[in-house]
Amino acid sequence: NILNTSGSLSSGVAYRALLIATKSIVEKPFGWGLNRYDQAFYHFNNLKPSKNSLLNKLNNKDGSNNFNKLIVEFGIFGLMIYLFIFLFLIKKKISIELKLFYFPFILTQSLRGAGYFNGGFSLILLLMLFTFIKIYKKAE
Repeated sequence: NILNTSGSLSSGVAYRALLIATKSIVEKPFGWGLNRYDQAFYHFNNLKPSKNSLLNKLNNKDGSNNFNKLIVEFGIFGLMIYLFIFLFLIKKKISIELKLFYFPFILTQSLRGAGYFNGGFSLILLLMLFTFIKIYKKAE
């Protein structure tokens, strides 16, 4: 609206998914449950359907990206996952090489991934967790 354009269908899908995520964390702060994004999608679309009928159907299972899907399905626990990722990135004991290896996977999957098990999202999160534990156990 700022540039006086209506935007593309892709940006509309992403924006709609972000709206569902924000409404979802307010309505159900502990999330809808694993693999129940579609229920939240239809719940919020029934409350306020989009003017573009395609937006009421597209990406109804994956939230357009893993960030939205995590927030909807796990609520504040999904935010805690991103807090862990942030802490991992700012820790000085973790080498820059490891951060540069893990972060692109997390970033690309968070912005456009279509599930926790596609593209290695869950695997990278586990590797980050094990790396974090290993480095901090050595420090003791």
